[in-house]
Amino acid sequence: MAGRNIHVQFLFGDYYDTYIGMLCVHYRIYKTDKDLAKYVKLHIDDGLELLNKEIEKAPNIDGFDFLSEKILLSI
Repeated sequence: MAGRNIHVQFLFGDYYDTYIGMLCVHYRIYKTDKDLAKYVKLHIDDGLELLNKEIEKAPNIDGFDFLSEKILLSI
């Protein structure tokens, strides 16, 4: 689905300002930066790449077990 637009509400829910704020701090940009959408896409793409690498290490794990393990490791 390359090039597909995703609605802001679907992506951020009621927390648009919070997520955009965190991204701006992370990338040291301002919320009015003309390339903000590119940074959002870059961040999502990087996260998906990291998830893919982790899933490749354990191809037999299901989604629930994967998330449960991540939650338990963060506690």
